[in-house]
Amino acid sequence: MERWLPVVGFEDYYEVSDLGRVKSLARVRPYRDGYRRVPAKMLSLIPDNTKRPSYVRVGLYLDGTTTWVRVHTLVLEAFKGPRPAGQQARHLNGIRDDNRPANLEWGTVRENCDDQLRHGTRPRGMARAGAKLRDADIPLIRAANAAGTSQNALARQYSVTLVAIQQVLNGKTWSHV
Repeated sequence: MERWLPVVGFEDYYEVSDLGRVKSLARVRPYRDGYRRVPAKMLSLIPDNTKRPSYVRVGLYLDGTTTWVRVHTLVLEAFKGPRPAGQQARHLNGIRDDNRPANLEWGTVRENCDDQLRHGTRPRGMARAGAKLRDADIPLIRAANAAGTSQNALARQYSVTLVAIQQVLNGKTWSHV
């Protein structure tokens, strides 16, 4: 049996379920020449981006303003309480669109990063936004440096900073290649 609780901050307007679904409640609202009854309906869950699976969000409309909120935040606030200071939502199984309370927990940034490493969902290498190097470049950079090519020359050749080259050579970045 699906359990529904009010959305925190929108208690008279929306509810969220323990399956991660969100619905608007039936209500009467002002309209041009009086009032209009607005029926209850399930809200569409909108992916944050094209990456699958993605975090999903909903638009909550109140007083002429739409507020976009990630569903996992709504579920956590309704079923587990307010966000503790300095904490963020964690998906315990690593599946971003699994918004059941059993899969969600408030946690520190460090715990969330550890979860991402454990689940293999942390972007590395070419998967990182704005990556200038490619996986195929890394062995070439290491071999060229071992053969005597300067780090400055490598930085110019690959259009990256000297620090980026140093981090590749020291294994601080691209260690998975």
